[in-house]
Amino acid sequence: MSQPIAGVLMHITSLPSPYSCGSLGINAHRFLDWMQESGLKLWQTLPLHPIDGAMSPYSSTSAFAGAPHLIDLDTLMEQGWLTAFELAGSSKQHWVSASHITNWILPRIELAAERFAEAHPERIEAFIEQEHWVEEWAHYQCLLKQLGVYAWQDFPPALRDRDPKALQESRRRLQSEMYIQIAIQIFFFEQWDALKAKASSLGITLVGDLPIFVSQNGVDTWTHRHLFHLDKDGYPNPVAGVPPDVFSETGQHWGNPHYNWDAHQSEGFAWWIQRLEAELRLTDQIRIDHFRGFAAAWAIPKSAGRDARKGEWVPAKGLELFTALREHFGNDLPFFAEDLGIITEDVNALRTSNNLMGMKILQFAFTANDHIYMPHMYDSENWVCYTGTHDNNTIIGWFEAAPESERNRFMAYTQSDGSQPNWAMLSLALSSKARWVIIPMQDFIDLDASGRMNTPGQADKQWGWRLQVLPWDVCERIRLTIQHFNR
Repeated sequence: MSQPIAGVLMHITSLPSPYSCGSLGINAHRFLDWMQESGLKLWQTLPLHPIDGAMSPYSSTSAFAGAPHLIDLDTLMEQGWLTAFELAGSSKQHWVSASHITNWILPRIELAAERFAEAHPERIEAFIEQEHWVEEWAHYQCLLKQLGVYAWQDFPPALRDRDPKALQESRRRLQSEMYIQIAIQIFFFEQWDALKAKASSLGITLVGDLPIFVSQNGVDTWTHRHLFHLDKDGYPNPVAGVPPDVFSETGQHWGNPHYNWDAHQSEGFAWWIQRLEAELRLTDQIRIDHFRGFAAAWAIPKSAGRDARKGEWVPAKGLELFTALREHFGNDLPFFAEDLGIITEDVNALRTSNNLMGMKILQFAFTANDHIYMPHMYDSENWVCYTGTHDNNTIIGWFEAAPESERNRFMAYTQSDGSQPNWAMLSLALSSKARWVIIPMQDFIDLDASGRMNTPGQADKQWGWRLQVLPWDVCERIRLTIQHFNR
């Protein structure tokens, strides 16, 4: 992995599909063929775990379970768990539809899982033995449905506070429903393992994305309450977020709980080790989101409401954590750091002492001359260079909205006329000394702001962009450009 290579940022939901959401089926496998034809060696996705009601993959209700909405329905039909009649009547959506996922896709996956569980209870039991987390996940999902609530904090007190007798009785009563949820996880991991095997056969490295925090209302906080700073009712205090930055003048209130780092350390960081082992089952390399939170994280008191400006930096135990991770995984950790935002010397020291690559975002490079994100300012090869990430506009969208001074600086730096800013920026990234270059799919196919994946701080109409067909016509240009820069 030390040689300079290039890749693409493309989430599973954005893949073409006859349904309202991309999946792990044939089009995911065809996308790997598209990557090979284009000469791309890295496929970075967004997090692969269950999503919340706002569709954000960065606010998952489990750090271990696979996302049910990514399961491919046609594969389930080919395996005999669904019929063609049951899949008829779905209209193709040009945008990922949360309501269609909830009301059309997931009920059919549950129907298939019910049939699987009835036919193969022995495989359910074997999966429970294999996966330490899956029984708790299934129980949690069933309780949400049975009680008609949104979060575990709304469970009856005996279940909310995990009284052993109440849990035992609940699991006994819900066993058949739990088996269905476990079957769904079997579907996900079977389909993912097939995709990962194909990627490996093509020499393509899968890059995962690990949010530093977990959801306040997810199964992890319910089952490991002592590992988080929660009040007596189970709500986070303080709450995670960030101070004012380039994305928001008032900062961001994320709503996630902070870690009780003393408790993690007392257990040898066992939960973190298990979490990262689970991620590495899915992918070969991991981007750690909000890496600076391992040095210190922005803590917003519950009393401040949603005003992120009233927070403060609270130290974390990143040094101790990464020492434990190196002891477990070895010194060559398969991670790199999203080290954006307010980066202090302790954050840099934590990254470099663990020999982790950091990130450079070219969209941020042209606010001033000699900016740290300009390629000539890179101090080593130990970087991953992006034109933008899921939180940025597309390059064309950025260029059209940027102040004139930034556009002029960009055109002067790239010696371009601004007619194809995405390809000028793409070439700039590939020419940099960064070891890896990862380009959002939208920038390969000339999309403007209509192709943006997410706007931080906005909840509505996010995470919905998707590709309609695989753009085979651009493969040759991508491949020749990559070859030109010897990647």
